[in-house]
Amino acid sequence: LSALTLCSLSVPLSRLSPLSGGAIAYVSVLAIALVVICSASWIINAYIAWEAVVKYMVLTAIFSGILLRYLYLQQQLRLQQQAELQSRIQALHARIRPHFLFNSMNAVASLIPVDPALAEKVVEDLSEVFRMSLQQASLIPLEKELDLCRRYADIEQVRLGERLTIEWQLLEHIDDIQVPSFILQPLIENAIYHGVQRLPEGGVVTILLTSEEQQLSIIVQNPMPILEDNKTDHLLSGNTEMDNELGKTADKKTNQMALGNIAHRLQAHYKNKATVEAAIVDENTSAPFYRVSLCLPISAPS
Repeated sequence: LSALTLCSLSVPLSRLSPLSGGAIAYVSVLAIALVVICSASWIINAYIAWEAVVKYMVLTAIFSGILLRYLYLQQQLRLQQQAELQSRIQALHARIRPHFLFNSMNAVASLIPVDPALAEKVVEDLSEVFRMSLQQASLIPLEKELDLCRRYADIEQVRLGERLTIEWQLLEHIDDIQVPSFILQPLIENAIYHGVQRLPEGGVVTILLTSEEQQLSIIVQNPMPILEDNKTDHLLSGNTEMDNELGKTADKKTNQMALGNIAHRLQAHYKNKATVEAAIVDENTSAPFYRVSLCLPISAPS
């Protein structure tokens, strides 16, 4: 009865201050307990045993206070987690690097005299990318996320030219699939910025989407530059000492922040049903590449 009453009063109580709302909820629980205890005493004894009523009301007051305090702390923790998650999402959305904007505008300026139509298309794509980055984070159709990624890739294609090749391997039917917004674009951005852009000859960024048993798999992989000491310029090797050394640069911290944000957002939307994995493939060969894999349920998130 107390739970039913508090649920029905949840909306008006939410408009009050925590102290006022908590006090009303506490009094409501005690009032219900008093009615039930008195009724039970009357039914059993044919009279109200006030001594027993007082004893049970004291117990009710103690345990109700503990329970309501616990629920309040749980709510505060949940609100704090949601606020932290929202701040991470906003940081991720605002993380379109200034160099990307400057390079894009320089590309537009250079195209205006020679190819005005292409310059106009780049401006439209750039506008759409920034417009979507300012939208509130939510679940969106996968096709919409892919459209954003194509626009971003087209802008980078103009800037890098033949050095950049995007290989799309997509599903045939994606109309009903929902994904968190900006879940794929940061991975493509990192693949270009940390991989292809650092290679004089450029390279191929592969985006692979597959589905199996109501699970959507997204894989983004890119070639990795080789440093002078013959180590790969990567972010995640499984070697903690090497990762700590390489993780000192700002670029790598930025990439790690993006992967961390994506992992937190998937956790918030899908709990433990989604995973993020990053690994180096064929590290000992002459052409290693970096792979990020996302796996999330196709069905509605919990």
